Amino acid sequence: MTAKVGRNDPCPCGSGKKHKHCCLQQQALAAEPTGHDGAAKRVVDWLFERHRKATRVALTGLLGSLLDDGQRDKLGAQMDEEFWVGMQVNLMDWLIAEGELQIKGVRQRVSEYLLGPGGPLLTATQRYWLQQLAQSPLRLYDVTDVMPGVQMTLRDVLDADAAPIVVQERSGMQILASGMQLGCRVLRIREHFECSGSVCLFSTPADSSVIAQLRAAAQEGQGQRGELATRSGMIIMSAWVRQYVDLPPTPSDAHAGDTPLLSTDH
Repeated sequence: MTAKVGRNDPCPCGSGKKHKHCCLQQQALAAEPTGHDGAAKRVVDWLFERHRKATRVALTGLLGSLLDDGQRDKLGAQMDEEFWVGMQVNLMDWLIAEGELQIKGVRQRVSEYLLGPGGPLLTATQRYWLQQLAQSPLRLYDVTDVMPGVQMTLRDVLDADAAPIVVQERSGMQILASGMQLGCRVLRIREHFECSGSVCLFSTPADSSVIAQLRAAAQEGQGQRGELATRSGMIIMSAWVRQYVDLPPTPSDAHAGDTPLLSTDH
């Protein structure tokens, strides 16, 4: 009969680490192959439950940095509910990955706060997913190949020497096609890559001025990884929104309803 190895015993693999910090941890991750699924919902639910006002203020501020009142009114008249749902997903993704909340008079980075001792109860794989999200910048990619509902192949627009990335694509986006550009966060989950919830889809290649802004930001931000990621991400999100602002009005716009407010019910 094999003796049971305790959590604090030396790991039998011979690594010298405690069992709980070595093979036991790997076994726990393997036992939850989809354990990170639901992490985003868990975090969003917790933020709105514990810090609804601060979260709403942060989201409204972020939306205001992307659209002025006139642009928001125009989009409210032109765009359907699906667009605004996508907008909210992108804003929440940004807030969780890179944003800050004002909590009890102190500004705190959301990802660090969520992973801290006062954050929500998460599984090991959900914590890992959140850590990956916080470390993965929003970048612009060329879509070079698509297998709907299975995978897509992306190439970094700013790095011609970078190897293409094959990303699992489980959303089944039917409109995604080769030749498009995509702003997203690519997360490494074990042996494969996934996108986070944020999707900034460009049906035609981004304007050359956008690429120029991204290259300038990269040049100016050398050695300042966090600041560069934030600035580049805002350039991508602004360009994504602007393609809809620049759409010509449709005949039905005059009869459209009021601008949708950013919902806090997810």
